[in-house]
Amino acid sequence: MQSTLTKTHLTVSTGSVNHKMRFMQMINTSTSVNPFCRKMHKIAGTVCASCYAGRLEALRKTMQKAYGRNGKLLSSNLMRLSEIEKLPIYSKYVRFNAFGELINLIHLHNLVNIAMIHNQHTFALWTKRPELVKQLLSFGIPIPSNMILVFSTFNKNVLNPVLPSGFDKVFTVYNRKFARENNVKINCAGKSCIDCLNCYKKDNNITIINEHLR
Repeated sequence: MQSTLTKTHLTVSTGSVNHKMRFMQMINTSTSVNPFCRKMHKIAGTVCASCYAGRLEALRKTMQKAYGRNGKLLSSNLMRLSEIEKLPIYSKYVRFNAFGELINLIHLHNLVNIAMIHNQHTFALWTKRPELVKQLLSFGIPIPSNMILVFSTFNKNVLNPVLPSGFDKVFTVYNRKFARENNVKINCAGKSCIDCLNCYKKDNNITIINEHLR
């Protein structure tokens, strides 16, 4: 996984050739220092209790350090627009939070500004914190049209998940046995994201994304 640092030291990562996120960029934060992630990880039955990102971070300390720095930069203060303009965004599709979760409202506002400034690219944000989106919208700060909001359900094996107001997609993970017994259609499997893009298009009429638990 390659990464690039800006003068603000924000790490923009790129998936390797054999990675699910190949040819796509990511702006991630660390699960290890996020209070929300640490709290959710202790709750049985939640997706966070089986956190894939946390396991990888534990094995790759340099990644954990870089993503931890990202979290501090993105959640402490609003970045200057001139700094955001210099971010090395070059892939057509960019994922927010392939690792990590929204830390606070400032974090979300910074991501919105990144999408707004780099409006020739499509950004997708995965989050379990719809209350932050609702709060941002209440302040009159809109979500850019090139930014897709994906609500990630708290629990595994949720049948008929609800799409929160203001969100474009809802993402749920399932144990293989549960999915088989309940005829859950898995439509996130066997492909790199760049070869699928179900999560990155608003006009494809696909609002429910289902994946097997990793």
